[in-house]
Amino acid sequence: MKARLLALLLVLTACGGTPEPPPPSPSPSAPPCPEGGVEFGTVGGEAAMGLRVLTLEMRNCGTGEYRVSGYPDLRLLDEDGTPLDVVVEHGSTGVSRIESFEQPPTELVLAPGDHATAGIVWRNTYHDTTNPPQVGARIDIAPLEGRPRQTFTPRLGTDGGPPQSSSPATTIDLGSTGRIGVSPWQPPRN
Repeated sequence: MKARLLALLLVLTACGGTPEPPPPSPSPSAPPCPEGGVEFGTVGGEAAMGLRVLTLEMRNCGTGEYRVSGYPDLRLLDEDGTPLDVVVEHGSTGVSRIESFEQPPTELVLAPGDHATAGIVWRNTYHDTTNPPQVGARIDIAPLEGRPRQTFTPRLGTDGGPPQSSSPATTIDLGSTGRIGVSPWQPPRN
């Protein structure tokens, strides 16, 4: 009996040694990268005396470099997904003077996982009470005009942290102004 067991062990050893362990179970996969290779979200916002600023983030979720130079192409949508009649200006001078919004666009090359930011600014003031307020609930955006678009709900982080899918949604209440300013894409500030 011992001889047979020893012979079987020798045969198994000669055939390649110990068997390989089974492959690991697949981990939960991340959502697929949207068409165009980037995804959007918000990373912060500020409000003071009717002036509002929201920071947008674009992350390269693709597998290659992503080049961008210019301003985000965005539209505001109401709660029902209908585009609002809003003037979107490059820079901030139509709303308030903010230096970072007035910088000229530069070319950014985003490696996979890298991100860029842009700001939007608006005033929540009412000068004309005969017009209903313009309130954006969602942002329809492309990195630049002519590139694939996405729609998302802006969210603000809690306690100064980054927004999560469970963070409260924020609205872009333009009052009666009907105008927002947008900065060019910039490298993220540290």
